[in-house]
Formats: sequence, structure tokens, C-alpha cells
Amino acid sequence: MLDNIRFLIENVFSKNPLLTSYQANRYVILEAELLKNKTGLKLVEEFEIIVINTIEPKFEEYSKFCLDNWIVGFLNGEVSFTSFKTNTSVIKPKVSLEHTSEKALQFMKIYLEFGPKVHQLKQWLNRKVTYQIDIFSIVDLYKLCQLIDQTDSLQGNKLRQYKAWKNRFNI
Repeated sequence: MLDNIRFLIENVFSKNPLLTSYQANRYVILEAELLKNKTGLKLVEEFEIIVINTIEPKFEEYSKFCLDNWIVGFLNGEVSFTSFKTNTSVIKPKVSLEHTSEKALQFMKIYLEFGPKVHQLKQWLNRKVTYQIDIFSIVDLYKLCQLIDQTDSLQGNKLRQYKAWKNRFNI
């Protein structure tokens, strides 16, 4: 089992993007534990050294192919295909993205040239700060659908939700 994890670290994670600081931190800790044959961290200081030495991921270092597929993978876990009611009671399509990484959402906004701003949600007791972007302009929704359709990477229940949402609004 450990050999399989080592193989993934050496051949997948080290060559493909981990684009949130949370992902990068988890990777560095896993790598330190497994590849350097550590059996455990005995001191808080040892743990802090690993985390402090984490390099913040840089989106601009990756190819369009990697970024497009990373975004769709991110969507697979974080997107809500939904709707909203206008002042005149017309139901329109909306996509909401919520995550603890403001940087990841800001990157998607810039990369896909979305109009709306990323905003911080109200922080609840014992919950991390989260950020959200709501996409409801037809132009932005078409951009997102085009990306999802071109990469053909959305999977499982999220793919079923996407197809139903897309059919409901003829997008």
C-alpha cells in the first residue's frame, strides 16, 4: 500500500497541479512522511517547519490543458448548478462556487473572465472562512458550459446534476 502511495507522489502529484494551499500543504506533509521514511512527527515544531516550507502554488506555471481539467475537477467537488427567481418571478439558471481558498476562486474568475466578484461569506462559529462566486449571466454560464463540455471530465452525480440543469434551461 505504501509503495502505491509513493508511486502516486513521485509520478502524479509531483508532476500535476495542486492549486490550493490546502492541497499543497497536505501533499508536503504526505511526502515528508512517506518519501523521507518518517514514522511520525514528535514535536509541533517539526510539523510547523513542514508547513512553513510549503511553496504557495502558482497557477501560471501550468498548461491550459492542466488548468482546464483541474478547474473541472474542482467543480466536480465544489459547484452547485442551481437557479434563482428574478423580481418578476422568472426562474433563471445560476452556478455557485464556494470554497475556503479565495485564491482558487479568484483564479477561476480571471481565467474564465467571469464578471461577478468573489465575496467572503459570513463566518459561522467553528467554521473556516469561505468565499463564493455566483455566476448567472448567460455569457459566463456559456463559458463555463463550454469548458465542462470540452474537457468531458465532470463525473458521477455532479455530471447528472449538470446535464439536468443544462437541459432545464436549454443551455
